[in-house]
Amino acid sequence: MLARKRKDNGQGAHDLQNLATAVGLQGRHAEAVQLQRSAVELQRAREGESSAATAVALRELAIAEEVQGTDPEPRYRAALAMAETVGKTREIPLRGWQVPLAAFLVGANRCEEAVPLLRSALAGMNAAANTADPVARPQILLLLDACSALASPPASGMSLVDACETLRELPGAVVDVYPTTRVLLTTRCGSRRIG
Repeated sequence: MLARKRKDNGQGAHDLQNLATAVGLQGRHAEAVQLQRSAVELQRAREGESSAATAVALRELAIAEEVQGTDPEPRYRAALAMAETVGKTREIPLRGWQVPLAAFLVGANRCEEAVPLLRSALAGMNAAANTADPVARPQILLLLDACSALASPPASGMSLVDACETLRELPGAVVDVYPTTRVLLTTRCGSRRIG
């Protein structure tokens, strides 16, 4: 049913992304990647090569590819570059693209590339007056902790223990965090099941 929604108002792409997430959670990763690719194509056809919605769709494709085990880095980087381009003409929080790329880089043991992205995302959150994103800050802190040899503790007022507990207590956090963060929740926060 989700895949049969109208495709001319942007909802079709969002429905495909939601369906991809659902089938991915069922372990049907190849199907999830294909659905995300379709969502990217719908957004490109609707909004052009460079839009915030297309950048979101590209990021979601990268996440699905990472979970599937294929190389997501080109899509993560393209999505961030697209978001940066869009951000030149309208204000958008770049952390939505910085953190997923950084999480992938942390998982690939490339902290020297990840830490600047995480620091920039955290600085953007600190500068924003009303940042209502309960997942971003603790996720960033957990990723920075994984790179602790290169990252001095951020002045965020949240400890690693607080970050772990915050992420664990959020309903559905297992869906909302990036693949590397899911691993870190087990390896750095203990083995207790998350939301």
